[in-house]
Amino acid sequence: MPMTPHQINKLRRAENLKSRIINTIGVKGVVQLAKDGILPHYIISNPITKEETMWFSSNEVNTWFSENCCRHNNGHFVQRYNFSYFNDPQYIVGANRDGVPKELLQVNELYSFPLGTVYSASGIYFLCLDKKIQYIGQSTVLSQRIHTHLTEKEKTFSHIYFITCPENQLNDLERELIKRFNPPLNGKPKNKKKIRGRYQK
Repeated sequence: MPMTPHQINKLRRAENLKSRIINTIGVKGVVQLAKDGILPHYIISNPITKEETMWFSSNEVNTWFSENCCRHNNGHFVQRYNFSYFNDPQYIVGANRDGVPKELLQVNELYSFPLGTVYSASGIYFLCLDKKIQYIGQSTVLSQRIHTHLTEKEKTFSHIYFITCPENQLNDLERELIKRFNPPLNGKPKNKKKIRGRYQK
């Protein structure tokens, strides 16, 4: 079926294609796929010189690329918070957990925040007083947030504990920890939910 003038006018050379495939395999890769008969394309012949040139439809190329080279991954949220920012084990809370709130005794990879030491990790922190959690917070830079608490002195605490957490999971983990432990300075939670991944069975 012959192409309409409108369809012909929408054809593009490989270097002018508006398609994600260009960012993936480049112009040479697009041309090679067309030469191999894999990628849909058009051949336009010069009626005088008989020279043939290769042209493409952005819509057709995008459709081909979507159907053959792209797949969707639903993804799933897993509560796995690996120790990825700290390489000094001296601050980890080990077998001797005297002074640690009972709610935190089951937390794996719990660190005692060394006041005055600068860290740049993201994570969840616990402000504690008399072996009880008073407040749970989050920060992309733990040291800065702790410094704010120390200087503002709006909350009373004697110890600070924390766990590391990727930035894109901070909100979810903080919300679930507040629901689970219900610290007095965080306000009333809506409900409690079991948290998996960081707690020993």
